[in-house]
Amino acid sequence: MNITSIIPVFVNILLKVMGKIHILKTNKHVEKEDFYANHFVASGLNGIFLFWLEKNKDIPLKELVSVIENILRGKVFE
Repeated sequence: MNITSIIPVFVNILLKVMGKIHILKTNKHVEKEDFYANHFVASGLNGIFLFWLEKNKDIPLKELVSVIENILRGKVFE
């Protein structure tokens, strides 16, 4: 099995996790607009993770997590 065959599975797992986080944080189910936002973020996380793997993990995982955190907090262009 090559890595591209697991992309849809990985994105679906991310969407399920994000949906559960949404419910925990807001105490309500995911609305249609929230689902679009979740899909956008899940696709981005998937993309950066695949890019990291393609680059042979050229930065430590801790640094990758820091990059992702900065992106999610809107600090990437500061």
